[in-house]
Amino acid sequence: MKKILGIIVLGLLFSGNVNAKEIILDKCYPSYRNDYNSDQLNHYYFKIDTSRKIMNSVVNWKKKQKNLPIVHIVQYNLNFIDTNFVKGFVAELNGSNSSIEVLVDLNKKTISLAGLSMFITCE
Repeated sequence: MKKILGIIVLGLLFSGNVNAKEIILDKCYPSYRNDYNSDQLNHYYFKIDTSRKIMNSVVNWKKKQKNLPIVHIVQYNLNFIDTNFVKGFVAELNGSNSSIEVLVDLNKKTISLAGLSMFITCE
C-alpha cells in the first residue's frame, strides 16, 4: 500500500508541468522601423508563458525616454495558444482584459495590436 501511494505521489510531482513552455521573441521593433535599434534599446522582447496563459512585453531603453520609464513592461492575458498563433488582450492594472487585442504569429515572429493599429516584428 505504501509503495502504491509513493508511486502516485511521485507521478503527480513529475507530471505537473509536462506541457509548460516558454516562448521568447527577441529583438523586436515596430513596423515604422526596418530593424532592431541597438543604439537606443538594450532589450525589446516578448515572453509567452503557455502554462500561465500570459505574455509580457519588455522594453528596456538605454537612456530614459520622455514620459516613459527606462523599463516598460506590459502584460497580456492569453485565451488561445497553439503551435502557430497566440491570441489575447492587454491586461488592465486590475488584471481584467482591455479592449486591445493582440495576435502573435509564431511562424513569422510578428505581433499585431488591433486596438492600437500597431505591428511589431521580431528577429
